[in-house]
Amino acid sequence: MIETQGRSGDFLTGREVSHHFGAVFLSDRQVAARYSVHHLTPRRWLKSDPTFPQPIRLTPGCVRWKLSDLEAWEAAQPVGVAA
Repeated sequence: MIETQGRSGDFLTGREVSHHFGAVFLSDRQVAARYSVHHLTPRRWLKSDPTFPQPIRLTPGCVRWKLSDLEAWEAAQPVGVAA
C-alpha cells in the first residue's frame, strides 16, 4: 500500500489527493455498491484474487481504491463472469 504525504509530512485529505493525482477514489462501501456485494467483500477479494487492485492508504485507517484501477480490472475480466 502507498501512503501519501504532503510536503509538511501531514497526510493529504481526499480532496487534495484527488486534485493532486487527478484521480477518483472509492471507499470499501462504494466499491461494494459498485459490484452489489457486502462492504467486506472487496477486502476478501484482496486475499483471494491476486488481480484485484490494491487500495491506496490515504491516511492511517483510511484506504481507498482508485477508480481507474477498478475499471482496468473490470475490463480484464472474462466476459460473462460475475464479480
